[in-house]
Amino acid sequence: MITAMKYTCSFLFVMIFILSCAGTHGFIQRYKFNTSKADLEQAIKSVLKNNTTFLQEDQIAKANNESGYMTIFIKSEGDKYGFRIRYYGDEQHWETSSTSEIFIASARINGIGGKDSDEAMTEELKAKLLKVFQERFVNLVVQTLQSESTIK
Repeated sequence: MITAMKYTCSFLFVMIFILSCAGTHGFIQRYKFNTSKADLEQAIKSVLKNNTTFLQEDQIAKANNESGYMTIFIKSEGDKYGFRIRYYGDEQHWETSSTSEIFIASARINGIGGKDSDEAMTEELKAKLLKVFQERFVNLVVQTLQSESTIK
């Protein structure tokens, strides 16, 4: 009886640990949108297409289709910012949900930065990266979504 309880407790501990780690991705920041993933994806494509003077998608990463990640570069005040972003969820979530999210997996300014857990990612650097991402990308995506919703 005691052996069975030890086995059950050990099994539950291992399962809780595995489930707490499964499917999680570290992220620097997450952005939620009240629109489907398909509409969000179209808005992002539109923003990238119509703002080439300071926005650029990494074509090498795009060609390799790196597990749903997208890398974009933003030029701002003489600096080059790089953001590795991903849509939240899986295919089933994307097809059925009326909301969507993107998250920043890693970010750099002139090659400095990385993931949220990296030593180089100071709070000051993170704030600067997020400010540029918000102002030069997210705000444009939101504007595009709003203008497209008035057209529909």
